[in-house]
Amino acid sequence: PGVAAARKRTASGPAYAILDPDLPRPRATSTETRRVVVSLGGGPRAEVACAIASEIARRVPDVEVRVVGGFVSDAPPARVRRRCPSNVVWTGASTHLPGELSRADVAVVGGGMSL
Repeated sequence: PGVAAARKRTASGPAYAILDPDLPRPRATSTETRRVVVSLGGGPRAEVACAIASEIARRVPDVEVRVVGGFVSDAPPARVRRRCPSNVVWTGASTHLPGELSRADVAVVGGGMSL
């Protein structure tokens, strides 16, 4: 067991991230408004998405935070939307996640997302 375990290697870090090859390539930096995408998948995740987006928006007020739902996500309840700062944009259910991600400077995504 010792010899086999010594030969085992771990591939970790961003160089080994598995991404969908259809995602657009990174764009050059610009002076446009910085954008963060929060996408936690489909289902009832509005409360968690709002908490994450609100904290990002509070800490970095000059950023646009876009909350992108999964394919079957409902619009967030009005009570959740009201709690979010004005620089948080809710896009609702989306089949255009690759486009949203390609325009983002940073993305916060849930496990199991189709990347």
